[in-house]
Amino acid sequence: MNYDDEFKQRLNIGLFVGIVALIALAFIPRYDNTIVPIKKVPYVDPGSNDTDESCNTGEQTLLIKERIIPGTNTKVMWNNGCVKQIYELDADGKRHGNALLFYPNGKLKETGLYEHDALLSRKQYSREGNLIRVNLLKDAMHDFQIDYDPKTGELESVITVIFNAEGDPVADGEWFEFTKDPNRFIRVSAYTNGVQNGEKKEYRADGSLWITGEYKEGKRNGVEVYYTPEGKVEATKHYVDDREVP
Repeated sequence: MNYDDEFKQRLNIGLFVGIVALIALAFIPRYDNTIVPIKKVPYVDPGSNDTDESCNTGEQTLLIKERIIPGTNTKVMWNNGCVKQIYELDADGKRHGNALLFYPNGKLKETGLYEHDALLSRKQYSREGNLIRVNLLKDAMHDFQIDYDPKTGELESVITVIFNAEGDPVADGEWFEFTKDPNRFIRVSAYTNGVQNGEKKEYRADGSLWITGEYKEGKRNGVEVYYTPEGKVEATKHYVDDREVP
């Protein structure tokens, strides 16, 4: 592919940092009081435990045995006898260590790693067992969020996120979006606290730059430029608060 130099540099840096984060995550001690909590994620009430689904406890029994230390945890049950969620705790009753959440049928829904109520990493799965989202530490404020197509397993996006007061991820930084459009390979956008702000670039399947534009407070503002595969300006559009103007 003939990716332009800027695109290759930014993508390579992002992938490199992501790989480093994955390697570092593998070496995080299970219990290390020197780790500074990265983000406090409030406990969310599990809601109703009632379900009409039948439960197969085999998979979750094995996972709990492998990952959860006996006597150091708290758990919530579905009314069909399956575990709904189970957390390892520290001496103060804070989530510390591994966490497992399950669907009513016993299938794994989510795994997490905590340090004194601070979320360090998380993986989420579909009901069919496919990996759909991974959250990994980036720095003291941000995570990498990696999303996959629930059906095909294909990479959909890599986003830099922060967590809001409810513990939900919010885009804050660059967003690499891999599309299924055969003519558009990737879209790179910039976000601030969940709102699109800054430069946007879109690339064709062959890696050539296709569109550039600017966003302010979630709306297109300024000049949007369209390029030919050879890099020449093909057309321009002008926007003010998301409306095209002459």
